[in-house]
Amino acid sequence: MPVLTAACVACGHRSNKERVVGEEGTRNMARYLPEMKRLMNRQLHVSLNGQREVRGTLRGYDQFMNIVLDDAVQVHRGDADDTPLGTVVIRGSSIVVMDVRERMT
Repeated sequence: MPVLTAACVACGHRSNKERVVGEEGTRNMARYLPEMKRLMNRQLHVSLNGQREVRGTLRGYDQFMNIVLDDAVQVHRGDADDTPLGTVVIRGSSIVVMDVRERMT
């Protein structure tokens, strides 16, 4: 289990129709921090730079939008099977888009 920073927060809720992070870079990500706690313990699909994609459960984040995903898999387009990664830390500056993958109530 990774060590999470003091900036990690408790869980909350968010609509699955909304996107959290755009292609704005880390300098504008601070405005999304209050929304991030709504995504805790939810399944996310994260698009990264370099056309990479990862799916997993959000377990933590910090003020730089670095995130911790549990039970993560790297998603491959086409016929390739997804690659299990386990618990991963993703640098905030690599994130292009984060989508909620489960229905929120």
